[in-house]
Amino acid sequence: MKILLASILPVQDSHSWSGICKAIYIQLSKRHQLSICYSESVHSQQKILARISYYTNRLIRKRLNIYFSQYIAKRYARVLEKQIILTQPDLLIVLGSGSELYAYKPSCTAYLIADATFSLLQDNYISYTNLFESSVATAKKVEKQSLKNFNSVFYTSKWAQNNALKTYPKMKTTTINFGSNLGDSDFVMTPISKDVTKLRLLIVGKDFHRKGISQAVKLQKYLDCHLDIIGID
Repeated sequence: MKILLASILPVQDSHSWSGICKAIYIQLSKRHQLSICYSESVHSQQKILARISYYTNRLIRKRLNIYFSQYIAKRYARVLEKQIILTQPDLLIVLGSGSELYAYKPSCTAYLIADATFSLLQDNYISYTNLFESSVATAKKVEKQSLKNFNSVFYTSKWAQNNALKTYPKMKTTTINFGSNLGDSDFVMTPISKDVTKLRLLIVGKDFHRKGISQAVKLQKYLDCHLDIIGID
């Protein structure tokens, strides 16, 4: 099958979406003819918008809408349309917010893989706090219009799917296993020692509270074992 994998982020960069984009690319490329739609210029413009938002928040405690931006979505749509005409894919898979289809409806089947909705992100992630009222309204508008242009949306949890259906009851959606973002790494399964004093725990994440690292610390103290934390100072 000819698949076009689209994202505003660089798909083959291990940092994009914590490595999820690259892992999906690696897995799909094993069995399918895979192409990528990415625009460095559009991504650069998004970074500039993020920088402006950073300064507005420093000055007046208000942020701009970065990831559901009409301007960025429209610019990306031009790139995506050209790539679809060029590659003629059987299937378009979009990774991320879905805003990539805000200003463009492809002729081929289009799926979105996402892990949250705007309402779940708002006020729970730093980039989505202190938003201008106009930014909130625009984000909701962009998300609503974008989701209409997908044949189906795959969410990675019931938490996200239930919220999406609450907001958009008629949308076609299901949940999928997100899978590993560690690519082709080999894992060796070993039984946990009954002697908990020899147990070593590992957790990876940057946000101490949102990623549950605070809970891991409590577990480590409860079990009186060793805990390695990767991602924070």
